[in-house]
Amino acid sequence: MASRLLAALALPVLVVLLLQLPGTGGFSAVANVAERRILELGAITDRGRTASAAQRRELARLVDELCSTPPSVTPPEGAGDGGPGAPAATTPPKEVLRGRWRLVYASVAPYRSSPFFPAFKAATAGVSSPLKLSEAPWAEQVFSVTDALPGYSVGVCQQTITESGLLSQVEIRINTGGYSPLPGMSSLMTTEAAILEEEGEEVAAKEAVAPLRLRVDTTSVKRSTIGRILSFLDLDNYAFPSGATLGRLRTGADVVELRTPYASADLRIAQYDADPDSLFVWVREAEDR
Repeated sequence: MASRLLAALALPVLVVLLLQLPGTGGFSAVANVAERRILELGAITDRGRTASAAQRRELARLVDELCSTPPSVTPPEGAGDGGPGAPAATTPPKEVLRGRWRLVYASVAPYRSSPFFPAFKAATAGVSSPLKLSEAPWAEQVFSVTDALPGYSVGVCQQTITESGLLSQVEIRINTGGYSPLPGMSSLMTTEAAILEEEGEEVAAKEAVAPLRLRVDTTSVKRSTIGRILSFLDLDNYAFPSGATLGRLRTGADVVELRTPYASADLRIAQYDADPDSLFVWVREAEDR
C-alpha cells in the first residue's frame, strides 16, 4: 500500500520533469506562469480527462486569467495598421496561428478538437434523436455513447495550420481486451479543412486574433490497424467527403468558426462557434518555436 501511494505521488513530478527535457516539446522554456501551470495540469490529468474538481476550477481560473490579458503575439513586420509590435488583433489569423500545435487540455473529450465534430453538431441541430438517452441534443448523446465505449482512448491530437487550411490529426486507440486476435487497434482520424478568406474581418472584443472560418472538406482514417491487415482496401488513400455530406444535412453546417480568445508565441486557447461550451488549449510543437 505504501509503495502504491509513493508511486502515485511521484508520477506527476516525473511527468513534469520528463516534459521539460530538451527536445520533448516541454514547457520549461514557457515564460508565462499561467501558461506553464496549464501545461503542467494538462500533463498530469491526461489533458483534463482525470482532473479533480479542484483542478478543473484552477484550470478555468487560469484560462479566464489568460483570456482577460491583452494579446501577447507580435505580428509580422507591417501587418495591420499598427505596424511592428502592434497587438495581434490587427494581424490576419493565418499569420499568428500558422504552425504545428499539440493539444494539452480539453474541457470535453480530446477528439472533439477536430473541426469535424462541431460541424457534425451543427448539421444535426434540431434532429430528433432515436437514442432517447436524455434531453440533450442528438450530437451530445452520440458523443456520450462514444465516450463510454470500453477500451477506447485518445492518443496525440495535433493541428497543423497553413496559409490555406487546417489539418487535424487525432489518434484513436481501442484495447480489445483479449476478445480479438489483435491485442489492440489504432488509427489516425484525419480531417482537412480549408480556410475561407473574408474581406474586412472584425476582431471581437477580448479575442486575440480574428476568427478562422473553416470549411470542412474531407475526413479519412490513416495508419489503421485494419487497413494494414486488409491492405487491398487502401484506406490510407481514401478520403470521405464529410463536409459535403454534413452540408447536405443542413446548409452551411460544413463551415465552422474557430475563435482564439488567447494566443502567444507558445500557446493558444481555441473554441468553435458551433460548440461554445467546449474549450481547447494547444501548445506549439517544439520544432515550430
